[in-house]
Amino acid sequence: MNPCKPLKLPKCACKNNKIYFRNLVQLHKYDYDTLRYKDAFEFEQWIIQQYGGLPNIQQRGDKGIDGKTSDGVPIQVKRSDNIGRNVVDNFRAACGRFDKALFDKTQGKACGIIIAFSFGKGAVQEVARLKNEENIFIKLVTVDTIVPLAKKPKLTLQYEQLNLYPKTTKITKNTK
Repeated sequence: MNPCKPLKLPKCACKNNKIYFRNLVQLHKYDYDTLRYKDAFEFEQWIIQQYGGLPNIQQRGDKGIDGKTSDGVPIQVKRSDNIGRNVVDNFRAACGRFDKALFDKTQGKACGIIIAFSFGKGAVQEVARLKNEENIFIKLVTVDTIVPLAKKPKLTLQYEQLNLYPKTTKITKNTK
């Protein structure tokens, strides 16, 4: 459900001057747990497409490059939190293998993009060091800047069953 669009009222039924709604609750489309524990290859392909890039169709032997932007800038996706310095180091090496002249022709633009749920202090410091000392710009992008994330709400649903008989049955169900 897009939070910017007006909410459409669900279908309803009327009985005994009461209105009964169906489909009242819709969970956020992109919740953290579902994305975080999704199949790694499916997640890579999906998030790269959401970013506007082209995913690598090879699951193995991709040499550390999971996709690229429309401009040909390599993208690596990590389905993890608190990504460390070693990921940046490995990605820098992978970018060099991907295109030997990549670092020369980017001039102020990103020569690589790493997408993850969050980045640790070491990764942020290494990206800053590469930019300042070697003029290599690697862009760090968090998943929540690409798609809005939400924690799964804990809900208690209560609904009344519509019967042709005057007696109604109340059913309560707890869900996560």
